[in-house]
Amino acid sequence: MLISLGATSNAAGAPEGPRIVYRGPAVCPDGIAFLERVRSRTPRAELAHDGEPARFVVTVTASEGESSGRVELTSHRSEPVVRKVFGKTCDEVVSAAALITALAIEATLDADTDSPKPPAREDNEKMASADAAPVTEKPGDSVRWGAGITGGWDSWSAPSGAYTMGAFGEMTGAAPLRIVRLGLRGATGSTSIGDRSAAFTLLAGKVSLCPVSLALGSRLELAPCVGIDVGQLGGKGEQSASLAEPQSAAIFWSAAEAGFLFRWQAAGFLALEAQAALGFPLVRHSFIFEGPMQLIYDVPAIGAGAGVGAAVRFH
Repeated sequence: MLISLGATSNAAGAPEGPRIVYRGPAVCPDGIAFLERVRSRTPRAELAHDGEPARFVVTVTASEGESSGRVELTSHRSEPVVRKVFGKTCDEVVSAAALITALAIEATLDADTDSPKPPAREDNEKMASADAAPVTEKPGDSVRWGAGITGGWDSWSAPSGAYTMGAFGEMTGAAPLRIVRLGLRGATGSTSIGDRSAAFTLLAGKVSLCPVSLALGSRLELAPCVGIDVGQLGGKGEQSASLAEPQSAAIFWSAAEAGFLFRWQAAGFLALEAQAALGFPLVRHSFIFEGPMQLIYDVPAIGAGAGVGAAVRFH
């Protein structure tokens, strides 16, 4: 799609602005939508007529999982300037390119009309601010649904540490609900005191929330997360010569978590992740052997854990 028609008119009384050529695929917002986003920040902008010289050329490309944009312009000193933007969706890229274009229009027109002319460095400073400006997503447009699995280890679910596993469904979107998950969590571990051993099993439902995230690249993000799980922790003695009649016990379980999630969008539908967290059991309990009495597990107040996982996106 190539838009270079002056299909819209400028606001009455507003000074005529520089011409823009906009190129983008059909799946992206069209040239009229791009111009509206530019004009939301400056009225001094027009789409170029066919064959008319343009001061700005904006090119947007889209692919599954990542889109990009390129803004080419000529400064008031006739120097070529190029800015590039990247995003997960074409809508994000178009909004960022419109912001860069609007700031550049203001900078170049001010430089053309002011006396004396400001140095070209000021143009670059204004353009740099556009590169650094965050792009605000529309929550309704950015919601994605998915599911995934996790595996890892923690020190608070069993006496000598526990191997953990989980499955979840998730919704990803914009802040304050960047990642919301609902799922199941299991853990298993065992320990021994002398000739007596016991195994522990945890099964719980879990809710977690990562309200915001920091983009570390076009595909990598870091998100602070909190969560809580509720379920049952059970311990069972293992029969041996020293434990002829093993018994079992189970307690109500609840624990809170806080940590960080590193998430890499490996493909348009697949994300890989690693997580580190601290756990805070909310229910304290002691498991003991009888005859003679020995403490085998005292649920701690705090523990640490780490894990990896993968998630697939449905929409």
